[in-house]
Amino acid sequence: MTIDIGKLKARWGWTSLLALVVMGALWAIDTSIIARSGQGIMQWEAARNAPEMNRLISAWIATGAAPRMAFLLGLDYLYMPSYGFALFYGTLAAREAFARRPGAARRLLTTLAFAPLVGAVFDVFENAFEAKMLFAGSVSPQLASIAYATTMMKFAFIAIGLACSLAAIVGLFMGRLKRP
Repeated sequence: MTIDIGKLKARWGWTSLLALVVMGALWAIDTSIIARSGQGIMQWEAARNAPEMNRLISAWIATGAAPRMAFLLGLDYLYMPSYGFALFYGTLAAREAFARRPGAARRLLTTLAFAPLVGAVFDVFENAFEAKMLFAGSVSPQLASIAYATTMMKFAFIAIGLACSLAAIVGLFMGRLKRP
């Protein structure tokens, strides 16, 4: 099966642009949350246990930043498909740059292309857990553990897509993403 390199690059470009736009909006909201409470989404995702997560929730509630955090979690649902598909297309671009012929490398890159989409699914669950904790105003040790594990799985799958997409960028600059 041949792939249209022009269409692939266009899809990769548009989804990447959308991901960057939404990431910018998320960053702006997170910056306002940090300005109010001193704690943002990165601290939340790095929190490993219930006491750390409860401390963050308390800071957001005490400073009035909790509604902004809830909005950020909601907006993140738009970010998930945009980065998921941007990294999916980036991995397919890496495949086309470095493994055009049938073989093990092509099959591996085709399989790895789905990793960022799996990461986005983990992100869906992570956000659901985080919203549950935020709206409840407290965190149980069990939910904290599940949320942290989900976050780590998300990052692992996204890292695969990022690495492959970076390889695709290298391939693009090497001139390897041209029509055959």
